[in-house]
Amino acid sequence: MHPNISSFRSWLLDGRRARATATVAALCLGLVCFAGAGAAQQAVERGQPHSIVGHEVGGFAYRGRAIPIWKSTTLGRFRNVAAFREALDSWHCATEDPADEQRTRVALTTPKIEVAARLLEKHPRLNGLSQQAREEAVEFAVGNIFFSLFHELGHALVTEMGLPVLGREEDAADSYASVTMLQMGTICSERVLIQSAWGWFLSDQRDREQGVKLPFYGEHALNQQRAYNIICLMVGSDPDKFTDLADKSEMPEDRQQTCAGDYSNASWSWTKALERHRRAPEQPRQRIEVSYLEGTGDLDVHAQILRSARILEIVAEHAADRYVWRAPLTIELKSCGESNAHWNVATYKLTLCYEMAEEYIRLYRDQADGFKVAQN
Repeated sequence: MHPNISSFRSWLLDGRRARATATVAALCLGLVCFAGAGAAQQAVERGQPHSIVGHEVGGFAYRGRAIPIWKSTTLGRFRNVAAFREALDSWHCATEDPADEQRTRVALTTPKIEVAARLLEKHPRLNGLSQQAREEAVEFAVGNIFFSLFHELGHALVTEMGLPVLGREEDAADSYASVTMLQMGTICSERVLIQSAWGWFLSDQRDREQGVKLPFYGEHALNQQRAYNIICLMVGSDPDKFTDLADKSEMPEDRQQTCAGDYSNASWSWTKALERHRRAPEQPRQRIEVSYLEGTGDLDVHAQILRSARILEIVAEHAADRYVWRAPLTIELKSCGESNAHWNVATYKLTLCYEMAEEYIRLYRDQADGFKVAQN
């Protein structure tokens, strides 16, 4: 039996009816103009490595229209979309963190996601898609990449800070990414988490269609488990806001009730584990270099999109501002020959491959329509 799961589609599609000043999907994915050093901005535009150190960047003001994430569907819509509308109306890109309060608010004057979608107009895997569909694909891909970068940052913190891990480190890294985004209002990360959960559901759907055997022995949780873990932490952090999402994802009520404990444990554990590694306001920030290498062949369009999004700067800014690192590190995007992301403790380098962006574009194109969650 394949129960109808229209929750993700409904939560984000309803954004087109939200007040224009309350949401811009591009902003929620970090597609923003930062206030920063002029030299750093020029380096980004040239695709050269540059550093995140010594200057402040956005809590963000924003304006524009809501950008829907899913195409119209026969799967139906939420009977009650009030919860999502309320969430969008209350989203703001400021935070209670004193360090973030000192950052420059920058208005998003142009919807960069639209520009990014136009870059994909001649992409061989997106031939024939409308501009709106390409915008949806861009948001889906960037949201999942954003989550992946914070997942890898979780690995970096575990190895760099010598943190104890009770259980699988991959689960811990997912937990770090989810908890951090739920606590990080500067990037409207709730929307990114919805994208990420949907991405795991779609990956599960693709693998089932292709006859891929479930890797019960794997170091990662199964795709559906990773999706539901994200949803559980969301509803556990704020039942009033996310219960409707959990309901439409067919998470049983008794499991939802235990998610508050899951979120409390995860949030407290990461806070406790990292508290002695937090940077004090008077401490200098470590140098974190970000690098957008040239993409090979058709992958170069992803290099252009992600460079424009300045997605690496968001992760580097968070890492440099929050934590005390022993040595400078690098976060890079490059062509790898495979879809992958990893933290290399030997080289002090966090790498994400452009092939991941290509995989997400393909996943969206092939699987987004007729989305259902399979049950064993």
